[in-house]
Amino acid sequence: MESVPVTEHTYCLNPVTIIKTLQQLNAEKCHRIQLRKPRFFDDLCLVAILPPVLILTRRASVNPPASTTIFSTDKLPLDGSSIDYRLMAYVGNGHVATVIFSDFIYMNGLYNGANGTSHRARIPSTHNWQFKLESLSSSLYSLDVASGVFTEKLENTQVRIERRIFASQEYTELLLAHVVITRLTSKGHPIIVPVEVNEQTTSIDFDLQVASRDDKHVLLSGTTREVENNLFQSNRLSLFMYYTPLPTNGFQLGAQETSRTYLFVTSLDTEQARAKRSFDYASNEREPDEIWSSHVSLWNQVWLNGRIEIRNDVELQRHVNSALYYILSSLPPLSTRSEHKQFYGLSPGSLSRGGRLGEDYGGHSFWDTETWMYPSILLFYPTLAKEILSYRIALRDAAMYNAKLFGYVGWRYPWESARTGIDVTPDCCPEVRLYQMHITGDIAFAARQYIAGTRDQSWLKNEMGGDLIYETARFWASRAVYNSDRKQYEILTVLPPDEDAQPFKNNSVFTNAVASLSIQLADRISCITEKPVPQAWLDIANNLYFPFDNVTQIHLEYENFNPKNATIKQADVVLLGFPLMWPMSKEVRRNDLLTYERMTRDDGPAMTWSMHAIGHLELKDFELAEELFRRSYETYVRPPFNVWTEAQSGVGAVNFITGAGGFLQAVLFGYGGLRLTLNELEVMPPSRLPNRSTQLAFHGLKYNGATFDLRIEKEMYHVSVRTLNNNNSQSMLYEHEQQRGSLRVNDILSFPVGTRLIIHLAISLCP
Repeated sequence: MESVPVTEHTYCLNPVTIIKTLQQLNAEKCHRIQLRKPRFFDDLCLVAILPPVLILTRRASVNPPASTTIFSTDKLPLDGSSIDYRLMAYVGNGHVATVIFSDFIYMNGLYNGANGTSHRARIPSTHNWQFKLESLSSSLYSLDVASGVFTEKLENTQVRIERRIFASQEYTELLLAHVVITRLTSKGHPIIVPVEVNEQTTSIDFDLQVASRDDKHVLLSGTTREVENNLFQSNRLSLFMYYTPLPTNGFQLGAQETSRTYLFVTSLDTEQARAKRSFDYASNEREPDEIWSSHVSLWNQVWLNGRIEIRNDVELQRHVNSALYYILSSLPPLSTRSEHKQFYGLSPGSLSRGGRLGEDYGGHSFWDTETWMYPSILLFYPTLAKEILSYRIALRDAAMYNAKLFGYVGWRYPWESARTGIDVTPDCCPEVRLYQMHITGDIAFAARQYIAGTRDQSWLKNEMGGDLIYETARFWASRAVYNSDRKQYEILTVLPPDEDAQPFKNNSVFTNAVASLSIQLADRISCITEKPVPQAWLDIANNLYFPFDNVTQIHLEYENFNPKNATIKQADVVLLGFPLMWPMSKEVRRNDLLTYERMTRDDGPAMTWSMHAIGHLELKDFELAEELFRRSYETYVRPPFNVWTEAQSGVGAVNFITGAGGFLQAVLFGYGGLRLTLNELEVMPPSRLPNRSTQLAFHGLKYNGATFDLRIEKEMYHVSVRTLNNNNSQSMLYEHEQQRGSLRVNDILSFPVGTRLIIHLAISLCP
């Protein structure tokens, strides 16, 4: 319900307890109940107008400040006379997702089409229906990123309608619409709200049939039309979808009813028993309000687990909240009652898109996953970071096949991946399919950061993490060749991250760097994996050729690269400084940044400028850093729901969570000054806060089983120890200049900004 400008009694409750509390409130003749977040991502609070026997805790603001978690509009974005679905919000939970009011639902790992035509299979939406309310007096459409709920509110003189659409965190098979119809006139006559039904039971991507139907449920089942690849997928993929049929005669209020609540349940899975079990749970075993409140509670736990807080810059806070929400909505929940399912990767256009070839990259996974989206997730949610890596491990057989196909050994990952792990790059782009192989090194670097942040030996030894690291290193060792004239190793015929360098080049400096780091990592963890690295591999890693111009003191993007009058598509060489943290002088770092910044295309993708911002913050070029930081998001985020677009001009891929990931890295690693290496976590915030903010805080940073909060002010920063890993016998130590010590729970360390704090375990990795 809408809030009212009166004094209210407010006290915090976990949403799980709300349903139990409602019974008590009813007994006390509570007049009105609503949910409200009293402060950014604090525990949800129960707000009640009650007799003055309750304990007064504070007065709610009559005019609350602008929300940093709710994105609202009274008019939906239009493309001509139709809804512009490119700029619409979406809801998702890592298993299912949909753009609000669109015609399709998408499921994790469900693809149709052979090889380069593979794309996300379009499931007919059960949530694209509309109310036909006459003489509309008000309308409001809101995405609440704190609770993962999209709300539609419609009103005329007779009735108010509130529809909440959400992808359940509790049971990931569920996509739900919670509808409340409220009478605004006197009783004595029924009210009927007509609805425009758009039920579809066919799809270009499935052979579907209505297996059963009654007034309580519809079962739509079938299979995709094509397998992705006969070598790695023997059968077409199944779909079972149970859903609640809409009332054909409209939504009704009886003559004496003041309100009625409906719950429309859609349950989707590749296994019928699982889809039915979740459908029955939501339809029969819980009340509609309980289903909704459980979902809200679980989202609340996500934000309590990790979030970014910005003081006195509402606009920037909104951008941060929406960016993190859109990535998290394509990942599995932190906590769910559903069975664990294999995760099938992140796509630049999120889980909610990718059903058409040529749009939003078909739902394929690229280097975007590990290089751009993964790093911020790792710092707050390492279990989700492991889910991302599990996708690559699950498709190892195809990675081995890909290497052999080109005459090499080990695991070579495809540039574009979907269900099976074979390369599904469309036939339009053979160059990237053949030569853009730095993705194998990008995946190995993500594994490196996972080990740096978790020391997860079980993952290395029992979940094939060690195999992932060893076999990607094996690939690079087989890919390098020795140049007897240079007396160095080379990696030839590759396409660097700068895709304007087609068809291929020799000795991409970025590719050679990730290849070297991949081999070094396999060696560093060999004491755990018991997979010794041959000396020949180490010789390659330590003696790869890196193109460098001794006159201008810059890294060259590739061999024979001419920086005069060159144009590049996106960040490439600058990635050596971050995220790779490749050793170089400050002079070379600055030269690389300034040189390649000038030659980067203005219409390049969003994430490029975040890497430049991080670099200039390292070098204390604060004015330029802020300019580039703003450039990384201001022209890429579109109202009203803060949807990210790939391009500044036009739109490109949407919702472009690759750009959102790059932007979050600029906040965390740029203005936060965080660096993660195999042996330590470095904290060194620059003496500049982003934009107009007066404080930057990271709540719930995870490092080797410990949880920290980092609060950065204008002159000082503070690290608070929330938890330590009780299962780890090693002490957690810190170093700051001449100060050293052991960390304990509830410790707070305070130091001047611009100074370096090192946190590490007492024993190094493979000492």
